[in-house]
Amino acid sequence: MTNEEFERIKEEEKAHLRELRKLRHMAKQLRAKRSVQAALERMLHGSREVLDTHDEMVRRLAVETARHEARLDHALASSAPPPDEAPAEDDPLESLDDTLLRARARQLLDRMTAAAAEDNGDTAATERPEAAASDRPSADSADSAPSTSQRSADQQDDRPAPRKTLGRPR
Repeated sequence: MTNEEFERIKEEEKAHLRELRKLRHMAKQLRAKRSVQAALERMLHGSREVLDTHDEMVRRLAVETARHEARLDHALASSAPPPDEAPAEDDPLESLDDTLLRARARQLLDRMTAAAAEDNGDTAATERPEAAASDRPSADSADSAPSTSQRSADQQDDRPAPRKTLGRPR
């Protein structure tokens, strides 16, 4: 084997090794590219699942909202319609209703004040609501003949309210 043949074989071997190095480098890049693509596919699949879940929840919420709106519309439609005309300012029935409502509110406030005073053992505060009630116009003076249902409601309100406490009774 001559020197020239040796050099030629050596150069061919070097070229062959360079090609193998290129092929290994390309294979490594291809594996990296495939792993990146696989990761991207997993991310896309995961985001599709999240979006599908979101869309399903939005659809369910829309259906539930529509159902509740329909129930509300049905309830509003089945209830009594509002009066077409506003009551006149000089309507005696409306002023009577307002007077009765105020009188009952005063009675309830007096009873609650008396019950609170009894709980605290304060006798002066217990006497004060009756004195204050005698100064105010009563519901009976506004309505000379209260109905039997009003009388029974007033009699029920005269009973002392049950004592309810949180924790230990005092």
